[in-house]
Amino acid sequence: MNTRLIRPLAALVITAGIAAPASAASPAQDTKPVKFGKTATYEHASKWFTIDAPTAWSVKDTSKKGEEAIVTFSDATGNAAIVVDVFPVDKPYDQDDLSTLLTNFIKSKFKTYKKFSVGKPKLQSDTLVGAFFKYDQPLGKLTIPMSGDSFIELHDDKMIALVTYLIPTEQYKTAEKSAYAILNSIKVNPDASSSSSGDVETIGDLTDY
Repeated sequence: MNTRLIRPLAALVITAGIAAPASAASPAQDTKPVKFGKTATYEHASKWFTIDAPTAWSVKDTSKKGEEAIVTFSDATGNAAIVVDVFPVDKPYDQDDLSTLLTNFIKSKFKTYKKFSVGKPKLQSDTLVGAFFKYDQPLGKLTIPMSGDSFIELHDDKMIALVTYLIPTEQYKTAEKSAYAILNSIKVNPDASSSSSGDVETIGDLTDY
């Protein structure tokens, strides 16, 4: 799997006039609100997956043709992102395998950040595992607490979908409904890597942690 899938958000847009780090107690929100708005179905060129992504968000495709479909959706403020990584596999993965793969992936991207922690992977079905993580994002003299959810699912022993969602912690709960509507819209086509047609499977209902 491509180890360059996700980088922590490098340039958070901060509300003007802040005099204290985000970790300090304050009644005001320190990061600009993440707006989801209208969505439209995005279908990857590989036909490996579709997702109902916000139309106002930017889309960056860093896929490796025939090997891995990798797409990052970022909101206009740069404060939130949803990254989809779908790739074919040629061996079965059990729950332990999926949990290990997910945890190792999260650690490989975020463990160098201060106050990084990742929760115990939660089994949502025989083939779907999720985990919550958090870390501090430095931005000049400020520190922005970030929260993330990452999910991994095996489809028909043919394809794995790994989906990661990042947002400032102070907006995690308020954005929950909109974010999970997008995450739950993901559909994966496990037969597309070997043929032009095939049944489409949804990733299943995702829940937060």
